[in-house]
Amino acid sequence: MSLDLGVDLASAAWRHGEEQGYWRVVERIEHILYVETFARDDVAYILNLQCDRYGVEPIRGRFVDSPTRACVAAAWPQGDGTFAGWFKSNPQDLFICWPADRGGVEHHADWRALQYWRKTDNQLVQYLEFISRCLTLPARGYHPRVQRLAS
Repeated sequence: MSLDLGVDLASAAWRHGEEQGYWRVVERIEHILYVETFARDDVAYILNLQCDRYGVEPIRGRFVDSPTRACVAAAWPQGDGTFAGWFKSNPQDLFICWPADRGGVEHHADWRALQYWRKTDNQLVQYLEFISRCLTLPARGYHPRVQRLAS
């Protein structure tokens, strides 16, 4: 497993995801990445990925508003009960409930012992593949955003 964020960002697996249109880096500020990821309805979501202690700790991912970069409930994708099991979009408690996310590990202390984020060669790709599957596979429960027609 790589403990170097830069190495994983330059990897073939990372580039493959970019080339397939699953994700792209919008901005990097040291250990913070802003990554655009796409849902099956072509809606783009911006993820703030906190990658401090990369490889040692899980990444903390939170959806943010594109212009302001604020983590607000309106920036989070929505879905059915399956989807809501992973994506907690309550305005008072916004986090991704998954064993490779820091928020999930903080809410489920027993997940820390699993070290799920360390069971991969590329923690970043592991994380974004999970997000991508949730936003694109109908069985994961994502609800496409309603597009309003111009009047």
